[in-house]
This record gives sequence, C-alpha cells and structure tokens, in this order.
Amino acid sequence: MRAIVLAAGQGSRMRPLTDHTPKPLLPFQDTTVLERLISQLLEHTEEITVVVGFEASRVKDTIRNNFGDQVKIVCNERYKEDVNILSLSVGLDGNTSPFAVFEADCLYEKECINRVFSPDLAECSSWFTIGDFLPPQLGGVLKVDKNMSVQDVRVIPEYDEQFSGYKKLIGILKVGPSEVETYIKCLAKSVREDTKQYYLQPWIDNLSTLPSKAIDLSDCKVGAFNSPEEYRHVLGLFEELES
Repeated sequence: MRAIVLAAGQGSRMRPLTDHTPKPLLPFQDTTVLERLISQLLEHTEEITVVVGFEASRVKDTIRNNFGDQVKIVCNERYKEDVNILSLSVGLDGNTSPFAVFEADCLYEKECINRVFSPDLAECSSWFTIGDFLPPQLGGVLKVDKNMSVQDVRVIPEYDEQFSGYKKLIGILKVGPSEVETYIKCLAKSVREDTKQYYLQPWIDNLSTLPSKAIDLSDCKVGAFNSPEEYRHVLGLFEELES
C-alpha cells in the first residue's frame, strides 16, 4: 500500500515557530517531524508521495538530501487556497490504487505505523482514533457501533458536548480497495466545488457508500499539534517514551 504525506500547509497557527521554518521541518530530537515520519513509512512501503507547498524548495531539499529518490515529491501550487483536500488530490495524481494518507503535523510511535500497514487491515478502509472526544479538543471526530463500524464523521471547530460519545481522530486515513475508486470520485467532485475544506469532507458527504472501520490507537504514543503549546506538549510525550 502506498502512502501520501500532506506537508504543504503554512502552519500559521504555529507562529512564531513557523516564521522561518516550515511546520513539517520543526525539530524532533536529532531530526525533523517529516524526516521521522518518512523513515517510519519506508519500513512498510516503497511508494511514498510527499505533497509540498509552503517553502516547497526547502522541504524538497530536506527530503532529497536525506532520502534521495526513494520518495516522490509533488507540489500543490495552490496551497494558499487549500485546507488539505487539494493537496490529497494532487498527491493521488489519478492513481486509483489503495493508499494511506498521513498528515505531516503529527508524531507517531512506531507501533502506530505498524498497525496502519497491518495485513489484518489490508481489505478495509480505516480511520484511526486516539480515544474519547474530550474538552478542549476539536477537529475530526467519529461515532462507531459495537463492531467499530463508522456511523458518523464530523469536523468540529470547537469542543461541543453533544459529541461527547464520539472518538477523536488523528491524522491518518487508510482507503481500502473496495472504497478507493468511489472516494477518489467524491474527492474530485469536492475539489471542483471548494478547496477550502478537509479531505474528510467527501467521506462525510458520502458515508452511506463508503463503509469503514475505526482503529483505536489510544494505547500508543501519538500526537498532533496546531500551536506552539501543543508542539511542546507532544515533544514531551515522546521524550518520556524514548528516554
């Protein structure tokens, strides 16, 4: 299964840390967040596409200097008009084989990546969660039934008590062989209508035709960051893990 890494964003909410450094190139120990993720993915697949945009030449140079031609790089020239739906469309480039998409503003324990590429999940589309949706969280959430089949997916701009029974998503979606063509068609339609939306939205709008499972990663170290405070918190979690 191929992997697509979304690394085109400006990271404006991360300022001042991103005033001079693209968000994916923020440091993690002796490497960067993006380099760490690529190294983890290369243990599972030789098909990796990284979508760049903001500070594209700098991100490209970092990838080429460390991974040579092992990684395909494509550029979202319209990244300023995009949330991340267009980046995914650019990364797919018309290829309709199954894939996993990773957001580059997350740190993942090795076991998280192992689960995404587990043979047990090869045939099903999967969302990955990190436990119950709790205050003050926001962003992607989903609701599941007793079999962990996804019943509802939402993007919540701020914590809302009515979604307290939902699970919190982390930035990974695996699209399996039975859903990939339908999802790509839905994605293309959504991109034509509006690029100011998340790649989750086509799935949300077509949930009845895109069955999927939720996979719990709450027993792993994993963290996303959209502010300097969240970044420092996630770094602290991983320092404890790897010390």
